[in-house]
Amino acid sequence: MKLTKSFLFLGFKEFSYTDKTTKEEKRIQRVIVYDPEEIKSHDFNFKTTGRFAGFKFGEQISLDLTIMAKDNQIKYYLDEGGK
Repeated sequence: MKLTKSFLFLGFKEFSYTDKTTKEEKRIQRVIVYDPEEIKSHDFNFKTTGRFAGFKFGEQISLDLTIMAKDNQIKYYLDEGGK
């Protein structure tokens, strides 16, 4: 199911890991948002860093999401177009 949901922008988180197949170090950026309806934060992988440029801490943003049930929980996935 797809929907657009409003969040409060909190910032970014970047971490690195070693790919088990290629043994290369890779970096992933995630955007962190707060959902006032659920009273919890979410973080999403994203490909285009410019997509979130200019947002300030606490600013309300709307994101297009795909919602799926997985492991008896509702999971949100960020739609980035063409995915």
